[in-house]
Amino acid sequence: LLLEYFIKLYIWEYNNNNNNNAFYLLYYL
Repeated sequence: LLLEYFIKLYIWEYNNNNNNNAFYLLYYL
């Protein structure tokens, strides 16, 4: 399970473009 990796990637994407944070969260879930 790469949950830790996905969480880190989600946080990284959130910091770069928080307008798409919901998209990335749903995509990785």
